[in-house]
Amino acid sequence: MNTVSKIHTTKEKVIELLTKYAVYKDDDLRLCAHFLFKELEDKKINPEEMSALEFLQRYAKGKFTDTGTITRARRLVQNEFPELRGAKWKERHEEEREVRKNINKNI
Repeated sequence: MNTVSKIHTTKEKVIELLTKYAVYKDDDLRLCAHFLFKELEDKKINPEEMSALEFLQRYAKGKFTDTGTITRARRLVQNEFPELRGAKWKERHEEEREVRKNINKNI
């Protein structure tokens, strides 16, 4: 699967999770954990039978979706679908504006 297809598929899964679990809108760690848990199930792997070491070895070999890809998909989704933004989204973006202003003043 090429990178564009993987991001598109990841976005679809992220939309499903953000729609079903509102708490994930502001919590990348929980979003990624649930995403990877579902990925294990989709691959017919029982998460309760896999050791953490085995999971990490497979993750390091690229056998599972990278958490950076998951969080990137979340950002793309929240830009495209405002209703999937969390309560902290506005706060983060207002803080970003302030930081940019301060940086620009100092340049």
